[in-house]
Amino acid sequence: MQLTCNVGFNGGPGCSSLSGLLTENGPFTWEAGTLAPVQNPYTWVNLTNMMWVEQPIGVGFTQGTPDITNEVELGKQFVGFYKQFVETFGVQGWDLYLTGESYGGYYVPYIADAFITADDPDMPLKGININDPIIADDTTQQEVVIAPYLEYWNNLLYLNQSFLDRIWERNDECGYTEHMEKYFKFPPPQGPIPTLPEQTAANNYSCDQFSSAYAAILEINPCFNIYHITETCPHPYSVLGEVNSGDYVPPGAQIYFNRTDVQKAINAPPTDWNQCVDGVFRNPATNETVSDQSLGPAQNGVLQRVIEYTNNTLIGSGNLDMLLNTNGTLLALQNVTVSTKNHPDTNNRTS
Repeated sequence: MQLTCNVGFNGGPGCSSLSGLLTENGPFTWEAGTLAPVQNPYTWVNLTNMMWVEQPIGVGFTQGTPDITNEVELGKQFVGFYKQFVETFGVQGWDLYLTGESYGGYYVPYIADAFITADDPDMPLKGININDPIIADDTTQQEVVIAPYLEYWNNLLYLNQSFLDRIWERNDECGYTEHMEKYFKFPPPQGPIPTLPEQTAANNYSCDQFSSAYAAILEINPCFNIYHITETCPHPYSVLGEVNSGDYVPPGAQIYFNRTDVQKAINAPPTDWNQCVDGVFRNPATNETVSDQSLGPAQNGVLQRVIEYTNNTLIGSGNLDMLLNTNGTLLALQNVTVSTKNHPDTNNRTS
């Protein structure tokens, strides 16, 4: 049997992959609102060797000073780490699979592309899996698609008709309706799909449909979870600590991975651990925090190269995630044209 290593990433940017270990696919889970961890019968450990990695530098228990400004640099850093891991633990040649969610939609394709560029037989990349991923710009994945999302799920959201009517009017005014009608179909028109303007202070956020919708929903359901729209009050407490505005933290609560006994048990250096942090992208000359300077991997050929190289890419989407909903992912993928002619098992088809 070929030995494999599956590496898991969470999002942010700046969020720890230990949240994936403890609340998603690890050997045990400690879900929000529960008193103690329990064994996870659906753990990915049942199927493969798993490694949950905190990255980039600045996240969780990582050591060092953040000094990257984009995903290309992030990918090179991770390849350097993994090469040392391979050499230290003698796992040369193990098949490598990369998985991630949310902002992992940036991390995973760019890191995979760095492995492809490295072309090292000791680190053979065999596939990637990204779920509810951000792979393009915010306008494509959030603004353009939010009106039909609200309409579809309004039996859960309870927005009044006058608000929905105004959302659709603004959708027309901002060109989102026309954009969807033209590009959200199969097959899409030939050539690259244009990127609509990003919503910034320069235009007074006049077409920021997503923020308008989010604010209206919070008026109705103050405990609304943008990642899982069926949740209502009360907010369950998570031992991983507060991440989103409004998360419940009881008096005296201590973040699990920030406990001295936990850090000692897992041989971690004494650290002020938080599930998510800011400032992982920094200008090394000035040490000032910057935003990630990279385009979405569906916009510049990165995702396409990974798909063509591995011929083994899975992209999943959950319908109850409003932040990165399914139609936004599909619209972003309309810009990815993939040739599989170099793979003998695909009958030279192009998709």
